Amino acid sequence: MCLHLELADFVRIPLEKAGGMINLIDIYCLFNRARGTELISPEDLLQACSLWEKFDVPVMLRKFDSGVKVIQNKSHSDEENRKEDSNN
Repeated sequence: MCLHLELADFVRIPLEKAGGMINLIDIYCLFNRARGTELISPEDLLQACSLWEKFDVPVMLRKFDSGVKVIQNKSHSDEENRKEDSNN
């Protein structure tokens, strides 16, 4: 399986547990821990995430104005977060 598809499949559960968005650094650690001895570099991870734009996967890489990069579900919206925050 290609790395970008393997990664897109892997992130589904951590994203669900995190509410639809998770820091790229956290995914890097979780993914490499799960792979055991077949570790990937940060550059490989970023390149794999960048390929998602070309494929029909339910996740995307997002970069905030601050420079922080996250992986989020495509169905996850900032508006939903604001509504959830105001209800809590």
